[in-house]
Amino acid sequence: MREQMIEDGLVKHGDKTGWFSRKMTYAGRRGCRDRDFYGHGQVVMMEIKRPGGKLCPHQSRERDRMSAAGLKVHVIDDLDRGIALLDRLARR
Repeated sequence: MREQMIEDGLVKHGDKTGWFSRKMTYAGRRGCRDRDFYGHGQVVMMEIKRPGGKLCPHQSRERDRMSAAGLKVHVIDDLDRGIALLDRLARR
């Protein structure tokens, strides 16, 4: 499954279950996560990869910066796992 197929599936599921999402980019900088999901009083940040895909060094550094600030960027390489994450967080 391609990365875009996973991302499209997550957006579609999110739309049906009370989340809305935005594609994320930084102006003039690399390493931004792929997508944020908003809903249920939360923000869920995701870096979406093809199955078995790995973070590039600049993505890994950005994820570490987010973690140091107390934030979590989820790395999702499986549609079912991503859907399960959104569903679990919606129930909180």
